Amino acid sequence: MIIPNSFYEELQQVLEHFPQYHMKILVGNFNAKLKTEDIFKLTISNDSQHQDSNDNGAGLVHFATLKNLVVSCIIFSLSLVSPCNK
Repeated sequence: MIIPNSFYEELQQVLEHFPQYHMKILVGNFNAKLKTEDIFKLTISNDSQHQDSNDNGAGLVHFATLKNLVVSCIIFSLSLVSPCNK
């Protein structure tokens, strides 16, 4: 599933409503695959585990570059999630 440009347009409008602080943290699943490439070095961290980039990854890098953001991958261990005891 490719994220449409309207998503990033709406996301930009939301970010513009926040005051200008030194740091903004945007968390979400963008279904983006980003290969660590030289052209992305200033925008993404070096912890990418993908062999290729997809369209969502390119869109995310483009948006992050325009907004002066850094993209980082966070992996949560499933062992941190425990089922509810009934």
